[in-house]
Amino acid sequence: MSVYVPKDGKTYVYDFWLLGQHYKKSTRQTDRTLAQKVEDGLKDDIRRRYAAAATMESPSFTEWAGIFYGYVVHEQQLRRPEAVDDVLRVLLRFCGARPDGSNSRNPPFEGEPYHDLRLDDFVSESEWILKFEDWMTRRGISATTKHHYRTYMSRMYKVALLPQYRKLTAVKENPFAGIPRGKKVVQKVALTVEDVRRAMSAMSYHVRLALGIAALAPTLRLANVLALRWDRHLDAEVRWIQIDEHKGIIYLSAKHD
Repeated sequence: MSVYVPKDGKTYVYDFWLLGQHYKKSTRQTDRTLAQKVEDGLKDDIRRRYAAAATMESPSFTEWAGIFYGYVVHEQQLRRPEAVDDVLRVLLRFCGARPDGSNSRNPPFEGEPYHDLRLDDFVSESEWILKFEDWMTRRGISATTKHHYRTYMSRMYKVALLPQYRKLTAVKENPFAGIPRGKKVVQKVALTVEDVRRAMSAMSYHVRLALGIAALAPTLRLANVLALRWDRHLDAEVRWIQIDEHKGIIYLSAKHD
């Protein structure tokens, strides 16, 4: 659409789409020729900036993993940052460069592809996502762990899209956004009496007591059990439990045979 003067307006407005983006604003010009020059100059500037961004080289995954790790540890104040490090080391066996072996904590693993990709490779070539999925399947990774790895990949791109990193990464989208995460496999296991007895034999006295209370008084919540005190909530023979709450008193009892 060419420049025009809107109804009840006095100056020309440019209104156009370019490279997938919509631009509309006043040219502050009352002369059509000058207004058209403003629009043409803006289009030229947009094309130049797009071309400059396209020629920027995105960082390698090996480089970006270090920056991402530093950001996450600093911003989220993680208690176990080594957990993030462990996941990144696995992901770099597909996306990163092959380690030279000088770091004993990060040795090269035989049979891993080490594609040495750059951050924008997953954006410009979607086939890499399919190859990544195939790599996880061939490694025999569980559905839950696959979901975990996809989430980490998506998080790496979310950080890459933050204002402070956009110029460095030259990434314009998160290629893992919207990808189905797959169904989580939930396994339910019913413990036998023998299983419970063996487990309790390895527990400390306090844990065994808490487990016994939970079995005899199943309506209690975990917080209630943890807050129990001998002198306030239980009688001397452990025949009943009294819990004072804001809205009355709850009496729970269990008989001992």
